[in-house]
Order: sequence, then structure tokens, then C-alpha cells
Amino acid sequence: MFLRRTHRALADNALAHARTLYNFANQNRALYHVSVPQAKKFYKSYSDEDERIWAAAWLYKATGERGYLADATRQYHQAAGPYLVETELSWDRKMIAVQVLMANLTGEAIYRDRVADFMNKVMNEVRSTPQGIMWLRKWAPNRYAANAAMIAIMASQLQPPLPQSNLYEHWGRRQIHLLLGDAGRSYVVGFGRNYPRKPHHRGSSCPRPPAICNHGSGFSTSRPNPFILYGALVGGPDLRGNYLDRRNKYEQSEVALDYNAGFQTAVAGLKQLVVERRPPRRSTRTRTGSG
Repeated sequence: MFLRRTHRALADNALAHARTLYNFANQNRALYHVSVPQAKKFYKSYSDEDERIWAAAWLYKATGERGYLADATRQYHQAAGPYLVETELSWDRKMIAVQVLMANLTGEAIYRDRVADFMNKVMNEVRSTPQGIMWLRKWAPNRYAANAAMIAIMASQLQPPLPQSNLYEHWGRRQIHLLLGDAGRSYVVGFGRNYPRKPHHRGSSCPRPPAICNHGSGFSTSRPNPFILYGALVGGPDLRGNYLDRRNKYEQSEVALDYNAGFQTAVAGLKQLVVERRPPRRSTRTRTGSG
């Protein structure tokens, strides 16, 4: 969808592959870690229902083909989606992403109500640090806060507006600003005040060649990483708001693709809101001519 205006052939190719992957997933239903057992320790999957529903919804959005919408609707009910009130969006639990996308596509209450329930949970029931960052669990709490902020910004734009849509946008914006350093510490490497200097990341912590990279020179050294991993979101603080900038405190200092995914989407959403609300520029040209 993003590429269609400027790179139509590439967009067509991507869509064709998406259709093929969706069909393959539907015909060969199994959990991810069964085929990639090395991932079980770190990214064990407990269900593939949410991914299949989400894929069908996105394919409907991309194509307008009602068959994909019917697939998403049927599988959503089979997964008891109308009754699922989520408290997280993560690499393993994507049902709230399904619900907000389907709410946008259909406007139906079975999706909109669950989005409102999710926002009530994360704003009012999930714990937060003294600084105000949503804190779901100790391993990389920032990813859950960033993902919830992304959903909040999406929820704030649903039409017709949900009753507390303005609060959703404010809450999501506040979470992102806290991650960027509004409370005195940035959790984004290379950005803002007091950002992390020692993220748990092999590539940026190894010394410059031709020096040898090993445990002593790359991991246990007290020196900052020699390479700045610009833009990486670290795991985040403990429940008391304390953050240890140490590589061996990896539940706080680790970086990962799934930490950044929701964060950058939320930032893009906030940027879009600024652009859409900016008054159009007036032309500075002056009319010239004789007489």
C-alpha cells in the first residue's frame, strides 16, 4: 500500500507474495517455534490465530476483496475475539492490533468496544513507574508501553470517535515523550538527554577493527559502546523507575526489533497528526505585471 503510488510493480509483487504467504499459513497451521525450535527459548508462540486474523484484515485493506474480510470475521469469532480484553500488544499477542484495525475497517461495536476496554486497562489498571511509563513486566517494559502508545494513537483516530478518544491521544503522546526523555532520561540510543551508552547489543559494543571482539572487550568492559546504535529503544526501567545502563542488565539494556516496531509506528502516527493539523501555508508570491 505504501509503495503503490511510486513503485507499482514492486507493490504488486509484494501483494502477490502476501497472498501466497497467507494461503500457506492457512493451509499449514502450526506454531512458529515448532519449525524454528531455536526460537522457543526466546520467542515461544502460544497461538497463531491472531496473526492469521491480522493478516486477513490487512489483505482486505490492501485489496478490498470481501473474502479476506469474511476470513478475518469468521476466525475472529472462532478465537472468541469478541470477548477478549487484552492488556498487551507484543510479538506473541496481537489481538488488540486485530481489534483496532477491524474497528477501523468495519466500525462495528464488537471491535470498537474491545479497543475501549484495552485503553481503560492500560491507562487505569496496568502499573506505571513513578515517572509515568506504563510498566507491564520487568523484561523490556518499554516495548509494551510503546506498543500501547501506538494502539492509543490509532484508537484516538477511529471514526466516529470513541468517547475518550482525546484522552487516548494524550496518553499515547505522553508515553512516547517519556521514552524520549521528558522525565530526565531518554531510552532511545543517540537521542535526547542522558541516553543509554551501553546497550546490550553485540555489533555496537565490539571495539573498532582490527581490535578483537570478545567477552572482555565487548561485553564486560565499563566503557560506553564504541558505536552509537542510533534510534534503538532499550528495554527500560524497573517498576521504581530505576534504569541501570549496563550490558549485563539485559532485561533493561537489551535492544530488539520488536522493541522498536511499535515505538516507531507511534512516532510516525504523532508526526502524521501534526502534519494533518498544520494550517496550509499561504503563498508568499506577489503578483507582478505592468499596469
